[in-house]
Amino acid sequence: MRVIDAVDPNIMRSRVYVTVEARTFVCLQSTVGFLENENGQVISDSEEKAEKLNDFFCSVFTEESKSDMPVPDTCFVGNNNDKLQDIVITPEMIWGKLQHLKLDTAAGNDNLSPRLLKSISSEIALPIAMTFRKSVDRPTGRDPQDWRTANITPLLKIGKRSQAENYRPVCGTSQICKIMESVLRDELVSHYDKHNLIKESQHEFRKGYSCASNLLGVTFTTDLKTAAHCKDIYPKANRMLGLLSRTIKCKNPAVLTNLYKPLVRPHLEYCSTTWNPQSIPIITRTSVY
Repeated sequence: MRVIDAVDPNIMRSRVYVTVEARTFVCLQSTVGFLENENGQVISDSEEKAEKLNDFFCSVFTEESKSDMPVPDTCFVGNNNDKLQDIVITPEMIWGKLQHLKLDTAAGNDNLSPRLLKSISSEIALPIAMTFRKSVDRPTGRDPQDWRTANITPLLKIGKRSQAENYRPVCGTSQICKIMESVLRDELVSHYDKHNLIKESQHEFRKGYSCASNLLGVTFTTDLKTAAHCKDIYPKANRMLGLLSRTIKCKNPAVLTNLYKPLVRPHLEYCSTTWNPQSIPIITRTSVY
């Protein structure tokens, strides 16, 4: 379930959904030569190539059914005044977002580049804040049309350039729309953190957390070093060795090797390509086991 849909489906629509539903055009800014259709015929016309790529991008899009969506458990503790009833949008907030735009990113369908928006941030902060306010007001709030369309640039992944299946779409939406997404995201995450609505198991999209560390079970410090992870796996391996020593009476090397490989070695080698011990002390200590 998309978080933004839970707030209000009219506030912001997913860029991927918008792209497919609105059949927005493919902007052939990358080097796309001729394409082939299903019959092997060459397609050289730019408009026909765009349609061919659009057809493929739409065909691989999966629209999930909303009829059997799970109902989340209620974990909010507080009264109605503590609930997120509204989102505060101020010109100062918008000005700060405009100042942090990346100048090397592309403009969206509205042709407003980040460099232009940043240079006139003081003048446009107020009208943008008013536009955002109108967009989120219920029940009449709607997004401007330019926010619901996007330029799609096809990039070659691998394989022959003549096959549309070998391209992936890169979506370029309005920079102003991205600012609104950022404002909404900040307000939602702030509310969730304030009321402890995000579980510790949630790593992705959280400041100071890593989705990679959540999936892999590897501990990184703020300087991206893995000494803490290595320090954590030594006792685990050592405890398992102690358990084998106490419970296995047979000291045959072949038997011990067969037990060591599935019970001890995984603790030492789990995601080793990620943490990759390089320092001499860590290599020496790991090799002991």
